[in-house]
Amino acid sequence: MTSTLHYTVDLTRLSPEVHLARRAVNETGINIPTRVIPDYEFVHILAGSGSFRILDRDIRYGPGDLLTTPPWVRHSYSSPHRCEYQFVHLDFYPETHARRTANQRVEDGIRKLKIATQHFDIPLCCRRMPREIEQCFDNVIAIAPAFDIADFPLYHVRLKRETLRLLEALFGVFLRRKQKGVLHRSIDYIDQHLPERIPIGTLARLERLSKCHYVVKFKKHYGITPNAYITRRRMTLAKNLLENTPLRVADVALRCGYEDPYYFSRVFKKQERMNPSAYRLLLHDRLGLDAQPV
Repeated sequence: MTSTLHYTVDLTRLSPEVHLARRAVNETGINIPTRVIPDYEFVHILAGSGSFRILDRDIRYGPGDLLTTPPWVRHSYSSPHRCEYQFVHLDFYPETHARRTANQRVEDGIRKLKIATQHFDIPLCCRRMPREIEQCFDNVIAIAPAFDIADFPLYHVRLKRETLRLLEALFGVFLRRKQKGVLHRSIDYIDQHLPERIPIGTLARLERLSKCHYVVKFKKHYGITPNAYITRRRMTLAKNLLENTPLRVADVALRCGYEDPYYFSRVFKKQERMNPSAYRLLLHDRLGLDAQPV
């Protein structure tokens, strides 16, 4: 018996509910036999390599890769090597868990489920995720097991906020890679080298284009210049670091590719209409959190 279920990812209704979030290390490798779970599973590989089998597909994975399994889809993992990874199990909408559980009881004999998404095509394997994805996972993982009855309302607000930010980062990567076409090499390079100097000539050579042709093609495709795109990506990383780490502004600047913290502050203020320290203090004041070092 074969059945088809269709799942849509409607971003206007997105209200994720996390059921499990962990960082794990398997020193002797991984051997997870075929299983199904009622949640979306996102697994971010930090170290090690192995095989991910989903339905009838075998996918090799390595460091930096993101593996995604939709609900009730049979899958397994195997690796003879030491593996370090982060994972999150979640529902996209609060009502879906009960509905899918009911579906599973009715269709207990299902051998294979084909999952389709309408608003977003979520790849089963997304290679070489940008560095900030690890921090987004860690932000969810840090909150998920820290339930305190005295902090019950804020716990849910904080967990939902960080989960939405994780999904925003993941969907952003999916969308950029879907849209970028022939520019995928240079976009991947930008995502992987934000803390470093990124010469336009290097990006052009990756795409086998002249520097002038590359800039014209990039602007036609994205609507902004490569330098403006790099700045936008660095400011996104900076905001994430300012809110979720205790790094000083000078250290945030270095993580984002700026050796001069004063120049970084000017760029940040031009983008966000306030300097990095003010941005951090404003966010922590709104969320009722302790102020971080500036």
